[in-house]
Amino acid sequence: MQSIKKSQWLIILAIIILTAALLTLDLKPPGAGNGMRAGAANKNTENTTINLETEMVAAKKSLAENTNKTILQLENELNSLSGTEKELKIKELAEVYANNNQFSVAAFYYLSGSADDAKEYLLAAEAFRKAYKNPTDSTKVPALLEKATACFQSALDKDPKNLDAKSGLGSCIVDAGQSPMQGIQLLLAVVKEDSLNLNANLNLGLFSMKSGQFDKAIKRFETVAKLKPSAEIYGMLADAYEQTGNIKAAVAALKKAKAYIIDKDILVNIDNYIKNLEK
Repeated sequence: MQSIKKSQWLIILAIIILTAALLTLDLKPPGAGNGMRAGAANKNTENTTINLETEMVAAKKSLAENTNKTILQLENELNSLSGTEKELKIKELAEVYANNNQFSVAAFYYLSGSADDAKEYLLAAEAFRKAYKNPTDSTKVPALLEKATACFQSALDKDPKNLDAKSGLGSCIVDAGQSPMQGIQLLLAVVKEDSLNLNANLNLGLFSMKSGQFDKAIKRFETVAKLKPSAEIYGMLADAYEQTGNIKAAVAALKKAKAYIIDKDILVNIDNYIKNLEK
């Protein structure tokens, strides 16, 4: 009935690339590591060569000239600072890299400070997670996932009641693909305590999609859409609805996704896909 195949739809829509990436991750289980700080991943493990220096060199090659000038100025200022002033300058450098989508460098900078608490580990963990979900080099994904996992674990060790740390760790374990139920249990524990936890609901929805539990995925994605509507979440919701045969709801979700998209080509392709669904 449809002239556009499902695989073509995933490419055309583009707004659910994140879903495809998460659902196809099948990596070796991340190790605990023993590097930069207690519990954080080792910078020089046998299966990875990523560290602040290598990541920084790669990042600077892709940054605009004015951004590199800003970074150089901050680096020079950092050399003459100590204590609290140095900590603040390190975070400023990390934010410059993060704002330019160089998340792995940002993560290493967050870890390079002297602070050793849950907040610092969470900053690094979230940056590492963004790095492995949006990799510039896919061969680095296992190492980045390992580091994200280790940092979330360190944050949880420092603050066992921290739901962000628990949901982050759970989602990393699910993404690794080898012991998903361990991660699922962590995520379920989070939503039991906080039913509106965005990250936990999103990742539970993604796992439900992977395991073919589309009705459960819909409930999770609907919760996320209410909390933080976006093109991505409505694209995921549309996919889940279509899998259950609820074409009307899938079309409605796609129309909502359009409100968050400015690319005319993507909008045209979504309209074409909607026409095929409605045939």
